Amino acid sequence: MWRRYIALLLVLLGLLGCGGRPLAKNTLVFDYAAFGPSALSYEVLGNEWWQWQPQGDGNPDTRYPIKVVVYWDVPLTIVKQSYPVVQEEQQDYRYLERGKALAFLEGAIRDAKDFQAAQGGDLLTLLQATQQQIEASGK
Repeated sequence: MWRRYIALLLVLLGLLGCGGRPLAKNTLVFDYAAFGPSALSYEVLGNEWWQWQPQGDGNPDTRYPIKVVVYWDVPLTIVKQSYPVVQEEQQDYRYLERGKALAFLEGAIRDAKDFQAAQGGDLLTLLQATQQQIEASGK
């Protein structure tokens, strides 16, 4: 019985590695803004304010340093252990599986192309750069 627990512990330690962010080869970390404005991405990332708050600040200029962790080939529970949400440190992560991130970006890019002529700006460029970085990350 103990052997099973020890084996499981060794496997988990192997997945977590030593020091730093041990999942570097299975994760990419982005600013929330890399997925476009919150009006576009909130359905996959949640709102662009601290997840422990029921609503955002009334000031539209308030910025929250929320990070998005795109992950693959590793369980979400392990990713959350490596990138924990810590309210006291204002450390907020959102987690997005690689396939879901790419599917979201494909749709958002398609929509951004439709709006680019009317809106101008760099939304399409931003979304395409995020997509290319995730695609280059493996698989």
